[in-house]
Amino acid sequence: MKTILTRLISIAAMIGVLMVYNNAVYANEEEEAALLAEYEAAMAEINAALESPYNDGTYTGEAWGFGGTITMEVVIEDGDIIEINVLSAELEDFAYLSMAEDVIDDMLRTQSTDVDTVSGATFSSNGIIEAVELALESAEK
Repeated sequence: MKTILTRLISIAAMIGVLMVYNNAVYANEEEEAALLAEYEAAMAEINAALESPYNDGTYTGEAWGFGGTITMEVVIEDGDIIEINVLSAELEDFAYLSMAEDVIDDMLRTQSTDVDTVSGATFSSNGIIEAVELALESAEK
């Protein structure tokens, strides 16, 4: 009888150890699943940030500059702004417009309209930037 009791206690102890081990494994699996979900969410966020918000094509926008309407053309290829051109600015002062065109290089370099205006040609710069913003709104996915 003593031997049976000893064996039953041993079996109960082994079952207890197995239950503790099983709980530990289950807890690790839950933790791994949570970490995997965090990783997948972070990767999805990174991929979304890397994806261009623009459709490919050629788009135009118009805005008021120093002396009149400025019409801009924006060319998007593979999601990148590859070209920005002044289509018309007939009433714009040539000196101000030529100075303000420096913002075009800045927008191409940064792939954004969040650039500084050119001192001394602020109104013309703002006209170019606003016209490009309107063109990019047309290009949005």
